[in-house]
Amino acid sequence: MRRPPEMPPPVTLAATLQTGQLTAEDLTPLLRQRCRRMERRVRGARRSGWDINAVAQLREELGPLAQGLHALGQAPAVSTVLALADTLAVPLEAQVLPDPVLGARLSALIESLIEQLPAGGEGEGARHYALIPHPPRAEALPLGFWRRWVADAAAPERVPAAPRPAPAPARPATPETTTLDGHFLGNGSLAMGTLRLYLLSDDGPEAAALAEQLRSHQFEVDLLTSIDELVELSGALPADVVLIDRPHAAAIEVIGEAMRPIRARASQPIRMALVSDTDDVMARLAARRAGMDAVIVRPHGGLDIAHRLRDLFSTGEPSYRVLIVEDDRAQALFAEGVLRNAGMETRIVLDALDVLPTLDSFHPDLILMDFHMPVANGIELTALIREREAFVHTPIVFLTGEQDQEVRFNALDAGGDDFLTKPIRPKHLIASVQGRIRRFRDVQQIREREGTAAPAASVDSGIVERGRMMARIDQLITEGRGRGGVVFLEMETIAKLRERLGLSQFERLHVEALDLLLPLAGERLVCRFADGGFLVLDASLDPEELLMLGVQLREALAAHEFRLGDQSVMTPAVAGVAPFAPELTDAGALLNAVEKVAHGARKRPDRIDLYRPLAAEEAARQAALIEDMRKAMAQGRLSLLYQPIVAVAGGEESRYQTLLRLDTSSGRRMTAAEVIPAAERSGFIVEIDRWVMREAIARIAKARAGGTRMTLFVTQSPYTLAHGGQAEWLRGELRALDVPGSALVIELRLADASVHTGTLREFCSAMVADGVQFCLSQFEPGPEVESILEQLPLSLIKLAGKYSTGALSTAVRDELRVIIDRAHRRSLEVIGHGVEDPQAAATLWMSGVDFVQGNLVQQAADGLDFDFNQAIL
Repeated sequence: MRRPPEMPPPVTLAATLQTGQLTAEDLTPLLRQRCRRMERRVRGARRSGWDINAVAQLREELGPLAQGLHALGQAPAVSTVLALADTLAVPLEAQVLPDPVLGARLSALIESLIEQLPAGGEGEGARHYALIPHPPRAEALPLGFWRRWVADAAAPERVPAAPRPAPAPARPATPETTTLDGHFLGNGSLAMGTLRLYLLSDDGPEAAALAEQLRSHQFEVDLLTSIDELVELSGALPADVVLIDRPHAAAIEVIGEAMRPIRARASQPIRMALVSDTDDVMARLAARRAGMDAVIVRPHGGLDIAHRLRDLFSTGEPSYRVLIVEDDRAQALFAEGVLRNAGMETRIVLDALDVLPTLDSFHPDLILMDFHMPVANGIELTALIREREAFVHTPIVFLTGEQDQEVRFNALDAGGDDFLTKPIRPKHLIASVQGRIRRFRDVQQIREREGTAAPAASVDSGIVERGRMMARIDQLITEGRGRGGVVFLEMETIAKLRERLGLSQFERLHVEALDLLLPLAGERLVCRFADGGFLVLDASLDPEELLMLGVQLREALAAHEFRLGDQSVMTPAVAGVAPFAPELTDAGALLNAVEKVAHGARKRPDRIDLYRPLAAEEAARQAALIEDMRKAMAQGRLSLLYQPIVAVAGGEESRYQTLLRLDTSSGRRMTAAEVIPAAERSGFIVEIDRWVMREAIARIAKARAGGTRMTLFVTQSPYTLAHGGQAEWLRGELRALDVPGSALVIELRLADASVHTGTLREFCSAMVADGVQFCLSQFEPGPEVESILEQLPLSLIKLAGKYSTGALSTAVRDELRVIIDRAHRRSLEVIGHGVEDPQAAATLWMSGVDFVQGNLVQQAADGLDFDFNQAIL
């Protein structure tokens, strides 16, 4: 291997610190530059290929990086460097190249490290320091070197920081002002009389017009055209709001880094918002990482921007109140210190018997609950709290190291809302607590506007939460009600309304809709069911009477003119009606049925349809099938087959589709298409889907233990993904076998996504952070496709079977090319599905697909031994 040219002797960190040649302001940008260079090299290696020398080089460079961070006292960043060293040790020890999963993990760790670095400049420094000498390239460091080195290191050397300029005096608030919600930097407030706003845009007429419109709505606007100008002016006189217009949207990362130290030392919160024409998960993640407090998507002029800024940032609410129930004083004080520093009001309870009296005197917005305590444990306390009407909805979050899934389910069943696993980083604790309290207060405000906060909605009448509605439906089904059912109402243009109205007005639309429906529903239960959807429960009407109720409610909703500020909105509506039926054995099955009926009603002129229960003979056949499936799970008659998904361009990465099979007691083998509909109708689908997922994760773990990295595609029902706690359950299964989320692709059928977009969006967004990918199958153009692609964080699409037939017409071939081109523009990979003959494969290949799957490649089998390296299309 060619050796690099000899470099002059490096200057060590210790020497430069002792002599004063190096300060924190010098060191921070140098460390940041090193991390950026590492990030670019890892990204390039993931794209073009690794070599073992590059892996060793990266690992060697972690020593100087760790020492620099250690000198600055950045303990969390040092821990991330150690994790990087441990991750790089895996391929070095085995002398294998990193696979895509490991590469993705390295990128994620480096991104996390960059976020943990102290604020500093991005430009090249005037001087370059090799912080410690690199060992000769032929010398291999021991795998545990980094952890031993840091453990033996001396205490961090404190580098005096440069004196900070005196903060600009805050302008006094006017007597009659509302406040700007400070959820990004704690929950402080910002006066909302006349607000100083820095508009970073260009010098064109549109920017000037926008500035004038904002000035007319109580903003004191300075129009700036360069980032340097923004930084200089913000450092001298901080603004209340920095609005970044479209011309600078691509530079938000640079802007965020430049503004971070200014925001940290300002005497008042500086809010930042981005105007964007792009609304997808990655764009919002980029804005969040850059420190944006809000993204204003496709606004309708300056008036709309002004309203959205006011709506997004106005509540004037008091400090968040958190009750910490923890018998370990040290743990309690740690949580209290973190939350108090974020501006929250806290109260500690060390004795479980003091919890209930403290609730009455403190009235918390959230309860942090320890799991294991003497006298009464967290589950028992939670059950007691939920018995008190005033605290039925107060969020209860368990702070615990408990990993037993059964215990966790018991805690959730008792009324807990979530788990935070010890040890937890301070910023994660703050973000989790703030997010839950913000949602809790939003719901409380809605209840107050609806007039249902006192007295609270009962089980017999009024607006209720979705969970209580589901419980009531289950109760009626268990009682064997022969009459009654549910009406599902949905506003059809809800996606466009969300974009047009903005978050605050969008919520007001729902409140007004509930105000309209409640008197029409009479004593029946009503609840909001996802965005634009409402559910009405009846316990006495026969099917025809229930249908007439649905007609009345749908017509009222469709004919209503909503007045939202200076806007007037009308929206078409559809309705589905589902009476109680023997085959709908729980609330999930009933709601799944009524949603599908409502979706089908879009094609009817009257926009409403009725679920028809199965005939007695068909119902008996389905019940027998479900019973056979239950026995099959216990007797080992359920199985998975695997079919390879091959990259057109070749490659070694293993990808398989999982396919469910049921061997019935009569000896017949049934496919997933034959058993899943019955499982969905009966509510048994959750058990089936979880069995499939456990089997798939276990196969991935077994393959990884044998040195094989692979990805499995697993189809899941939307009913399962909407099941309470499903995201947490899946995380637990992945952690139990140490399987990365990136090894899993959850496949969603297009027909299901069209009906359940809101439900699926919630689950998918929750799992994206864990690396899980999502694929939309049976894909073909349609009126709702664009909305689905906008709302779901997809990575792949799988084409409908019609595109994989041998001979395609010219029109279908053109349609296929358009689909693939548009998918690639969205950074989606495309799978040709059901490929049976070479002509179909050739057509798909020439159209630009990324992968093919079908019997032409290999029939589904129970083995995972396909040779992807030798697969040539």
